[in-house]
Amino acid sequence: MDLNVILLSINALLLGGLMAWLYRQRLELRTLQDDCVQLQIVAQSLPEEARALIGTERPLLLSIEILNPMQVAAEKSWLAGALGTLTPNLVRRLVYERTQEVLQQEVLKHGLEAEVRLHGA
Repeated sequence: MDLNVILLSINALLLGGLMAWLYRQRLELRTLQDDCVQLQIVAQSLPEEARALIGTERPLLLSIEILNPMQVAAEKSWLAGALGTLTPNLVRRLVYERTQEVLQQEVLKHGLEAEVRLHGA
Protein backbone atom coordinates (compact mmCIF):
# COMPACT_ATOMS: atom_id res chain seq x y z
CA MET A 1 0.00 0.00 0.00
CA ASP A 2 1.23 3.44 -0.85
CA LEU A 3 2.39 5.72 2.02
CA ASN A 4 0.23 8.59 0.73
CA VAL A 5 -2.86 6.39 0.86
CA ILE A 6 -2.04 5.37 4.45
CA LEU A 7 -1.49 9.00 5.53
CA LEU A 8 -4.66 10.08 3.76
CA SER A 9 -6.62 7.32 5.52
CA ILE A 10 -5.19 8.34 8.92
CA ASN A 11 -6.08 11.98 8.25
CA ALA A 12 -9.60 10.99 7.23
CA LEU A 13 -10.03 8.95 10.43
CA LEU A 14 -8.67 11.81 12.58
CA LEU A 15 -10.91 14.33 10.81
CA GLY A 16 -13.93 12.05 11.27
CA GLY A 17 -13.13 11.66 14.97
CA LEU A 18 -12.73 15.40 15.37
CA MET A 19 -16.03 16.06 13.59
CA ALA A 20 -17.82 13.52 15.83
CA TRP A 21 -16.30 15.12 18.96
CA LEU A 22 -17.33 18.62 17.79
CA TYR A 23 -20.86 17.37 17.11
CA ARG A 24 -21.13 15.89 20.62
CA GLN A 25 -19.80 19.14 22.10
CA ARG A 26 -22.38 21.14 20.15
CA LEU A 27 -25.17 18.86 21.40
CA GLU A 28 -23.95 19.19 24.97
CA LEU A 29 -23.76 22.98 24.62
CA ARG A 30 -27.31 23.10 23.24
CA THR A 31 -28.51 20.95 26.17
CA LEU A 32 -26.81 23.28 28.65
CA GLN A 33 -28.33 26.32 26.95
CA ASP A 34 -31.79 24.74 27.14
CA ASP A 35 -31.23 23.97 30.82
CA CYS A 36 -30.23 27.60 31.45
CA VAL A 37 -33.40 28.83 29.78
CA GLN A 38 -35.49 26.49 31.93
CA LEU A 39 -33.69 27.63 35.09
CA GLN A 40 -34.32 31.27 34.18
CA ILE A 41 -38.02 30.54 33.72
CA VAL A 42 -38.17 28.80 37.10
CA ALA A 43 -36.16 31.56 38.80
CA GLN A 44 -38.48 34.25 37.45
CA SER A 45 -41.48 32.46 38.93
CA LEU A 46 -39.94 32.45 42.43
CA PRO A 47 -40.89 35.07 45.01
CA GLU A 48 -38.71 38.19 44.95
CA GLU A 49 -37.01 37.26 48.25
CA ALA A 50 -35.89 33.91 46.86
CA ARG A 51 -34.70 35.49 43.60
CA ALA A 52 -32.65 37.95 45.62
CA LEU A 53 -30.91 35.07 47.41
CA ILE A 54 -30.04 32.99 44.35
CA GLY A 55 -29.67 35.70 41.73
CA THR A 56 -26.71 37.60 43.11
CA GLU A 57 -23.73 37.58 40.81
CA ARG A 58 -21.54 39.37 43.30
CA PRO A 59 -21.06 38.87 47.02
CA LEU A 60 -23.58 40.23 49.46
CA LEU A 61 -22.37 43.32 51.26
CA LEU A 62 -23.25 44.90 54.56
CA SER A 63 -23.55 48.65 54.72
CA ILE A 64 -23.54 50.77 57.86
CA GLU A 65 -24.47 54.41 58.08
CA ILE A 66 -23.86 55.97 61.48
CA LEU A 67 -26.75 58.34 62.01
CA ASN A 68 -25.43 60.07 65.13
CA PRO A 69 -21.64 60.40 64.79
CA MET A 70 -21.50 63.76 66.59
CA GLN A 71 -23.47 62.44 69.56
CA VAL A 72 -21.24 59.36 69.80
CA ALA A 73 -18.10 61.50 69.60
CA ALA A 74 -19.39 63.90 72.26
CA GLU A 75 -20.23 61.00 74.59
CA LYS A 76 -16.75 59.53 74.20
CA SER A 77 -14.78 62.75 74.62
CA TRP A 78 -15.60 66.36 75.51
CA LEU A 79 -12.87 67.42 73.08
CA ALA A 80 -14.54 65.54 70.22
CA GLY A 81 -17.81 67.23 71.09
CA ALA A 82 -16.14 70.65 70.95
CA LEU A 83 -14.32 69.79 67.73
CA GLY A 84 -17.56 68.57 66.20
CA THR A 85 -18.84 72.11 65.97
CA LEU A 86 -15.63 73.30 64.28
CA THR A 87 -14.68 70.31 62.13
CA PRO A 88 -17.67 67.98 61.77
CA ASN A 89 -16.15 66.10 58.81
CA LEU A 90 -13.03 65.25 60.81
CA VAL A 91 -15.06 64.03 63.77
CA ARG A 92 -17.36 62.01 61.49
CA ARG A 93 -14.33 60.40 59.85
CA LEU A 94 -12.79 59.53 63.22
CA VAL A 95 -16.05 57.92 64.39
CA TYR A 96 -16.22 55.84 61.19
CA GLU A 97 -12.56 54.79 61.45
CA ARG A 98 -13.04 53.70 65.06
CA THR A 99 -16.20 51.83 64.08
CA GLN A 100 -14.26 50.08 61.33
CA GLU A 101 -11.62 48.96 63.85
CA VAL A 102 -14.25 47.68 66.29
CA LEU A 103 -16.10 45.78 63.57
CA GLN A 104 -12.90 44.14 62.34
CA GLN A 105 -12.05 43.02 65.88
CA GLU A 106 -15.55 41.69 66.45
CA VAL A 107 -15.73 39.65 63.24
CA LEU A 108 -12.39 38.06 64.12
CA LYS A 109 -13.69 37.16 67.59
CA HIS A 110 -16.50 35.24 65.94
CA GLY A 111 -14.20 33.35 63.58
CA LEU A 112 -15.35 35.21 60.48
CA GLU A 113 -12.93 35.97 57.70
CA ALA A 114 -14.10 39.38 56.55
CA GLU A 115 -12.71 42.52 55.03
CA VAL A 116 -14.06 45.62 56.75
CA ARG A 117 -13.47 48.61 54.51
CA LEU A 118 -14.30 52.27 54.78
CA HIS A 119 -15.56 53.65 51.48
CA GLY A 120 -15.69 57.26 50.41
CA ALA A 121 -12.98 58.35 52.83
